[in-house]
Amino acid sequence: MTNSGQVWDRSKAIKVGELLVEQGMQRKLTLAVAVFLDDQRVYHYALEGTSSENDLWIDRKRRTVDLTKMSSLDYRRSILASGISEEMLPLTDGLIAICGGGEPLIDHTGYRGVAIVSGLPHLDDAEMVHAAVLAIAEEEGIH
Repeated sequence: MTNSGQVWDRSKAIKVGELLVEQGMQRKLTLAVAVFLDDQRVYHYALEGTSSENDLWIDRKRRTVDLTKMSSLDYRRSILASGISEEMLPLTDGLIAICGGGEPLIDHTGYRGVAIVSGLPHLDDAEMVHAAVLAIAEEEGIH
């Protein structure tokens, strides 16, 4: 692979988390944010009103994105398009999430990690985290 831009590193991944928390605070949202890079949690913040239930959803969304290398919402869309129900899938006993809110961190080197929002309706989780990852990627020159 040729070098076609910057890569996700710890400081850039943390910027995604900070942007999400800033937006959550400004909009007075109840959400939890986590960012993982190279299998390590590099950022976690739980806004007022969240609970350990949000952490469980973060873990599920992380597993989904790690497994599929696509957003958890894109995975949901692919499952629904195939006519398969969530109950028919292996590993769905609380281990993965078939809903929005997990967005992969991908650069020219490949899959690097995942940014996650939990606490809003799943389409809102997905929209928020996708926009934040895109914004930081564009700002930092990550392709």
